[in-house]
Amino acid sequence: MRVEPRHPGPVWHTQDPRGREVVLTPDRWLHVLIEHGDLTHERDAVLAAVAEPTRVRRGKAANELHYFRARVGPTRWLQVVVHYHDDKGRITTAFGRRWLP
Repeated sequence: MRVEPRHPGPVWHTQDPRGREVVLTPDRWLHVLIEHGDLTHERDAVLAAVAEPTRVRRGKAANELHYFRARVGPTRWLQVVVHYHDDKGRITTAFGRRWLP
């Protein structure tokens, strides 16, 4: 599992299980912090949920996947939403869940 910044900037990179690059940008991380403050110290867990998910489900949009990781973060499940374009992913949000949807 690779979960580290690639360069000294505030963009964080990981790979999904299929080997596609997925990024977490500062604006999306700020969204997570504002909307889901319980994840303040869980950035590495968000990236790890994409790299090594417990479950993966399709999202509502054709280019959207939902990654779930059990027993990380402040709740039972961590859900991370990723949108793909040209085989590259961008984390759009992340939040804790008590149950799988």
